[in-house]
Amino acid sequence: MNDTDSQHSYPEHSRQRRRGPVERMLEGLNDPQRQAVTYGDGPLLIFAGAGSGKTRVLTHRAAYLIHARGVSPGNILAVTFTNKAANEMKQRIARLLGEMRWDMWVGTFHAVCARILRSDSGRLGMDPAFVVFDEADQLLLMKDCLRDLEISPDVLQPWPALNEIGRAKNELISPRNYQQHAVTPFEQNVARAYQLYQTRLAENKAVDFDDLIMNVVTLFEQQSDDHELHDWGKRCRQRAGAGLRLLRPGSSQQRCHRQLHPLEWWRRNLQQRRVRNRRHLQRRVRRLVRHGQH
Repeated sequence: MNDTDSQHSYPEHSRQRRRGPVERMLEGLNDPQRQAVTYGDGPLLIFAGAGSGKTRVLTHRAAYLIHARGVSPGNILAVTFTNKAANEMKQRIARLLGEMRWDMWVGTFHAVCARILRSDSGRLGMDPAFVVFDEADQLLLMKDCLRDLEISPDVLQPWPALNEIGRAKNELISPRNYQQHAVTPFEQNVARAYQLYQTRLAENKAVDFDDLIMNVVTLFEQQSDDHELHDWGKRCRQRAGAGLRLLRPGSSQQRCHRQLHPLEWWRRNLQQRRVRNRRHLQRRVRRLVRHGQH
Protein backbone atom coordinates (compact mmCIF):
# COMPACT_ATOMS: atom_id res chain seq x y z
CA MET A 1 0.00 0.00 0.00
CA ASN A 2 1.50 3.34 -1.02
CA ASP A 3 1.40 6.58 0.89
CA THR A 4 -1.53 7.88 -1.17
CA ASP A 5 -3.63 4.83 -0.33
CA SER A 6 -2.76 5.04 3.35
CA GLN A 7 -3.75 8.70 3.45
CA HIS A 8 -7.22 7.95 2.04
CA SER A 9 -7.91 4.64 3.81
CA TYR A 10 -10.81 4.55 6.31
CA PRO A 11 -12.08 1.95 8.74
CA GLU A 12 -14.32 -0.62 7.11
CA HIS A 13 -17.42 0.30 9.17
CA SER A 14 -17.17 3.95 8.09
CA ARG A 15 -17.58 2.97 4.43
CA GLN A 16 -20.92 1.39 5.14
CA ARG A 17 -23.95 3.38 4.16
CA ARG A 18 -25.32 5.41 7.02
CA ARG A 19 -28.58 3.99 8.23
CA GLY A 20 -31.57 6.31 8.21
CA PRO A 21 -34.13 6.68 11.00
CA VAL A 22 -36.51 4.22 9.30
CA GLU A 23 -33.88 1.48 9.10
CA ARG A 24 -32.90 2.00 12.72
CA MET A 25 -36.57 1.85 13.62
CA LEU A 26 -36.92 -1.62 12.07
CA GLU A 27 -33.91 -3.04 13.88
CA GLY A 28 -34.62 -5.89 16.25
CA LEU A 29 -37.94 -6.83 14.64
CA ASN A 30 -38.50 -10.34 13.38
CA ASP A 31 -40.00 -10.93 9.94
CA PRO A 32 -43.69 -11.05 10.97
CA GLN A 33 -43.26 -7.95 13.13
CA ARG A 34 -41.48 -6.13 10.31
CA GLN A 35 -44.28 -7.05 7.91
CA ALA A 36 -46.87 -5.67 10.29
CA VAL A 37 -44.96 -2.44 10.91
CA THR A 38 -44.38 -1.74 7.18
CA TYR A 39 -47.84 -2.88 6.07
CA GLY A 40 -49.43 -0.63 3.44
CA ASP A 41 -52.88 0.92 3.37
CA GLY A 42 -56.03 -0.68 4.70
CA PRO A 43 -56.97 -2.52 7.90
CA LEU A 44 -54.68 -5.12 9.45
CA LEU A 45 -55.69 -7.60 12.14
CA ILE A 46 -52.95 -9.22 14.25
CA PHE A 47 -53.46 -12.29 16.42
CA ALA A 48 -50.63 -12.77 18.91
CA GLY A 49 -50.20 -14.24 22.35
CA ALA A 50 -48.84 -12.71 25.52
CA GLY A 51 -45.22 -11.59 25.34
CA SER A 52 -45.09 -11.81 21.54
CA GLY A 53 -44.36 -8.10 21.04
CA LYS A 54 -47.77 -6.64 20.25
CA THR A 55 -47.01 -3.31 21.94
CA ARG A 56 -43.64 -3.22 20.20
CA VAL A 57 -45.33 -3.62 16.82
CA LEU A 58 -47.94 -0.96 17.57
CA THR A 59 -45.43 1.63 18.72
CA HIS A 60 -43.02 0.94 15.85
CA ARG A 61 -45.95 1.07 13.45
CA ALA A 62 -46.95 4.53 14.70
CA ALA A 63 -43.39 5.84 14.41
CA TYR A 64 -43.01 4.23 10.97
CA LEU A 65 -46.15 5.91 9.66
CA ILE A 66 -44.79 9.30 10.73
CA HIS A 67 -41.21 8.84 9.49
CA ALA A 68 -41.68 6.75 6.36
CA ARG A 69 -45.23 7.46 5.23
CA GLY A 70 -45.49 11.11 6.19
CA VAL A 71 -48.66 10.60 8.24
CA SER A 72 -49.54 13.50 10.51
CA PRO A 73 -49.21 12.53 14.20
CA GLY A 74 -52.65 13.98 14.81
CA ASN A 75 -54.12 11.33 12.50
CA ILE A 76 -52.80 8.41 14.57
CA LEU A 77 -54.95 6.82 17.27
CA ALA A 78 -53.54 4.17 19.61
CA VAL A 79 -55.77 2.97 22.43
CA THR A 80 -55.35 0.42 25.19
CA PHE A 81 -57.11 -0.62 28.39
CA THR A 82 -54.90 0.54 31.28
CA ASN A 83 -53.02 3.72 32.16
CA LYS A 84 -49.86 1.67 32.65
CA ALA A 85 -50.01 0.29 29.11
CA ALA A 86 -50.84 3.72 27.69
CA ASN A 87 -47.86 5.34 29.42
CA GLU A 88 -45.60 2.56 28.17
CA MET A 89 -46.79 3.16 24.61
CA LYS A 90 -46.12 6.89 24.92
CA GLN A 91 -42.60 6.28 26.25
CA ARG A 92 -41.72 3.83 23.49
CA ILE A 93 -43.03 6.13 20.76
CA ALA A 94 -41.10 9.04 22.28
CA ARG A 95 -37.87 7.00 22.20
CA LEU A 96 -38.44 6.09 18.56
CA LEU A 97 -39.29 9.63 17.46
CA GLY A 98 -36.85 11.41 19.75
CA GLU A 99 -39.79 13.22 21.35
CA MET A 100 -43.42 12.64 22.18
CA ARG A 101 -45.78 14.29 19.70
CA TRP A 102 -48.59 15.46 21.94
CA ASP A 103 -50.96 15.85 18.99
CA MET A 104 -51.01 12.05 18.72
CA TRP A 105 -54.00 10.22 20.19
CA VAL A 106 -52.42 7.72 22.58
CA GLY A 107 -54.23 6.65 25.75
CA THR A 108 -56.88 4.46 27.30
CA PHE A 109 -60.34 4.24 25.80
CA HIS A 110 -61.73 6.46 28.55
CA ALA A 111 -58.93 9.03 28.25
CA VAL A 112 -59.36 9.29 24.49
CA CYS A 113 -63.13 9.63 24.83
CA ALA A 114 -62.70 12.34 27.48
CA ARG A 115 -60.41 14.24 25.11
CA ILE A 116 -62.96 13.99 22.30
CA LEU A 117 -65.77 15.19 24.54
CA ARG A 118 -63.81 18.16 25.86
CA SER A 119 -63.22 19.34 22.29
CA ASP A 120 -66.75 18.68 20.98
CA SER A 121 -68.90 18.60 24.10
CA GLY A 122 -70.90 21.62 22.93
CA ARG A 123 -72.65 19.46 20.35
CA LEU A 124 -74.12 17.41 23.20
CA GLY A 125 -74.90 20.40 25.39
CA MET A 126 -72.12 19.48 27.83
CA ASP A 127 -69.77 21.81 29.63
CA PRO A 128 -66.23 21.21 28.27
CA ALA A 129 -64.93 21.62 31.83
CA PHE A 130 -66.92 18.61 33.06
CA VAL A 131 -65.52 16.49 35.87
CA VAL A 132 -65.36 12.69 35.91
CA PHE A 133 -66.84 11.12 39.04
CA ASP A 134 -64.88 8.24 40.49
CA GLU A 135 -66.46 5.30 42.32
CA ALA A 136 -66.62 7.14 45.64
CA ASP A 137 -68.40 10.11 44.03
CA GLN A 138 -70.81 7.79 42.23
CA LEU A 139 -71.64 5.96 45.45
CA LEU A 140 -72.41 9.16 47.35
CA LEU A 141 -74.55 10.46 44.51
CA MET A 142 -76.50 7.23 44.21
CA LYS A 143 -77.15 7.13 47.96
CA ASP A 144 -78.62 10.64 47.71
CA CYS A 145 -80.76 9.60 44.74
CA LEU A 146 -82.17 6.53 46.47
CA ARG A 147 -82.88 8.54 49.61
CA ASP A 148 -84.70 11.28 47.67
CA LEU A 149 -86.70 8.64 45.79
CA GLU A 150 -87.57 7.02 49.13
CA ILE A 151 -86.29 3.65 47.93
CA SER A 152 -85.37 1.59 50.97
CA PRO A 153 -81.92 -0.06 51.16
CA ASP A 154 -83.83 -3.30 51.73
CA VAL A 155 -85.27 -2.89 48.22
CA LEU A 156 -82.28 -1.53 46.31
CA GLN A 157 -78.68 -1.03 47.43
CA PRO A 158 -76.47 1.68 45.81
CA TRP A 159 -73.85 -0.66 44.36
CA PRO A 160 -76.28 -3.05 42.61
CA ALA A 161 -78.04 0.01 41.18
CA LEU A 162 -74.77 1.44 39.89
CA ASN A 163 -73.73 -1.89 38.42
CA GLU A 164 -77.04 -2.24 36.60
CA ILE A 165 -76.83 1.32 35.29
CA GLY A 166 -73.26 0.70 34.16
CA ARG A 167 -74.31 -2.39 32.22
CA ALA A 168 -77.15 -0.43 30.65
CA LYS A 169 -74.76 2.29 29.53
CA ASN A 170 -72.42 -0.31 28.06
CA GLU A 171 -75.39 -1.46 25.98
CA LEU A 172 -76.06 2.21 25.07
CA ILE A 173 -79.46 2.12 26.78
CA SER A 174 -80.65 5.58 27.84
CA PRO A 175 -82.68 6.15 31.03
CA ARG A 176 -85.82 6.61 28.94
CA ASN A 177 -85.35 3.37 27.00
CA TYR A 178 -84.49 1.49 30.16
CA GLN A 179 -87.67 2.70 31.86
CA GLN A 180 -89.82 1.76 28.86
CA HIS A 181 -88.63 -1.86 28.99
CA ALA A 182 -88.27 -2.33 32.75
CA VAL A 183 -90.33 -5.36 33.79
CA THR A 184 -89.23 -6.63 37.19
CA PRO A 185 -89.53 -4.56 40.40
CA PHE A 186 -85.74 -4.38 40.50
CA GLU A 187 -85.59 -2.94 36.98
CA GLN A 188 -88.40 -0.48 37.71
CA ASN A 189 -86.57 0.86 40.78
CA VAL A 190 -83.31 1.06 38.86
CA ALA A 191 -85.10 2.96 36.09
CA ARG A 192 -86.19 5.63 38.58
CA ALA A 193 -82.71 5.82 40.08
CA TYR A 194 -81.09 5.92 36.62
CA GLN A 195 -83.13 8.93 35.56
CA LEU A 196 -82.43 10.93 38.71
CA TYR A 197 -78.78 9.86 38.75
CA GLN A 198 -78.22 11.27 35.25
CA THR A 199 -80.05 14.48 36.16
CA ARG A 200 -77.85 14.98 39.21
CA LEU A 201 -74.72 14.29 37.18
CA ALA A 202 -75.73 17.02 34.71
CA GLU A 203 -76.45 19.44 37.56
CA ASN A 204 -72.92 18.85 38.86
CA LYS A 205 -71.44 19.19 35.35
CA ALA A 206 -70.11 15.67 35.77
CA VAL A 207 -70.03 12.31 34.02
CA ASP A 208 -69.04 8.85 35.15
CA PHE A 209 -66.65 6.54 33.30
CA ASP A 210 -69.43 4.75 31.43
CA ASP A 211 -70.76 8.10 30.20
CA LEU A 212 -67.45 8.86 28.49
CA ILE A 213 -67.78 6.07 25.95
CA MET A 214 -71.57 6.27 25.64
CA ASN A 215 -71.51 10.02 24.95
CA VAL A 216 -68.78 9.69 22.32
CA VAL A 217 -70.82 7.06 20.46
CA THR A 218 -73.83 9.38 20.68
CA LEU A 219 -71.72 12.26 19.40
CA PHE A 220 -70.52 10.28 16.38
CA GLU A 221 -74.00 9.04 15.54
CA GLN A 222 -75.40 12.59 15.61
CA GLN A 223 -72.94 13.75 12.94
CA SER A 224 -75.10 12.57 10.05
CA ASP A 225 -73.35 15.04 7.74
CA ASP A 226 -70.06 13.25 8.34
CA HIS A 227 -70.71 9.80 6.89
CA GLU A 228 -67.43 8.33 8.11
CA LEU A 229 -68.08 9.30 11.74
CA HIS A 230 -71.72 8.27 11.46
CA ASP A 231 -70.82 4.80 10.14
CA TRP A 232 -68.13 4.43 12.82
CA GLY A 233 -70.72 5.27 15.47
CA LYS A 234 -73.08 2.62 14.09
CA ARG A 235 -70.33 0.01 14.30
CA CYS A 236 -69.63 1.08 17.89
CA ARG A 237 -73.29 0.58 18.80
CA GLN A 238 -73.30 -2.90 17.27
CA ARG A 239 -70.16 -3.85 19.18
CA ALA A 240 -70.95 -2.23 22.51
CA GLY A 241 -71.37 -4.26 25.64
CA ALA A 242 -69.47 -6.84 27.60
CA GLY A 243 -66.58 -8.21 25.62
CA LEU A 244 -67.34 -5.99 22.61
CA ARG A 245 -69.37 -8.73 20.96
CA LEU A 246 -68.25 -9.43 17.40
CA LEU A 247 -71.24 -10.64 15.43
CA ARG A 248 -70.96 -12.15 11.98
CA PRO A 249 -72.99 -10.21 9.37
CA GLY A 250 -76.19 -12.01 8.58
CA SER A 251 -75.87 -14.48 11.46
CA SER A 252 -78.97 -15.51 13.39
CA GLN A 253 -77.47 -13.97 16.56
CA GLN A 254 -77.05 -10.60 14.87
CA ARG A 255 -80.55 -10.70 13.36
CA CYS A 256 -81.96 -11.44 16.82
CA HIS A 257 -79.91 -8.59 18.28
CA ARG A 258 -81.31 -6.17 15.70
CA GLN A 259 -84.94 -7.19 16.24
CA LEU A 260 -84.93 -7.15 20.05
CA HIS A 261 -84.61 -4.13 22.28
CA PRO A 262 -81.15 -4.20 23.95
CA LEU A 263 -82.64 -4.68 27.42
CA GLU A 264 -84.70 -7.66 26.26
CA TRP A 265 -81.73 -9.10 24.34
CA TRP A 266 -79.58 -8.57 27.43
CA ARG A 267 -82.13 -10.36 29.66
CA ARG A 268 -82.31 -13.37 27.29
CA ASN A 269 -78.53 -13.48 26.93
CA LEU A 270 -78.17 -13.48 30.73
CA GLN A 271 -80.62 -16.39 30.99
CA GLN A 272 -78.64 -18.34 28.38
CA ARG A 273 -75.39 -17.73 30.27
CA ARG A 274 -76.99 -18.96 33.49
CA VAL A 275 -78.13 -22.16 31.74
CA ARG A 276 -74.65 -22.72 30.32
CA ASN A 277 -73.03 -22.10 33.71
CA ARG A 278 -75.45 -24.50 35.41
CA ARG A 279 -74.77 -27.21 32.84
CA HIS A 280 -71.03 -26.66 33.17
CA LEU A 281 -71.31 -27.02 36.96
CA GLN A 282 -73.32 -30.22 36.57
CA ARG A 283 -70.67 -31.70 34.26
CA ARG A 284 -67.92 -30.87 36.75
CA VAL A 285 -69.85 -32.48 39.60
CA ARG A 286 -70.37 -35.65 37.57
CA ARG A 287 -66.65 -35.82 36.75
CA LEU A 288 -65.74 -35.37 40.41
CA VAL A 289 -68.20 -38.11 41.41
CA ARG A 290 -66.76 -40.52 38.84
CA HIS A 291 -63.22 -39.68 39.92
CA GLY A 292 -64.12 -40.33 43.58
CA GLN A 293 -65.53 -43.76 42.74
CA HIS A 294 -62.25 -44.99 41.24
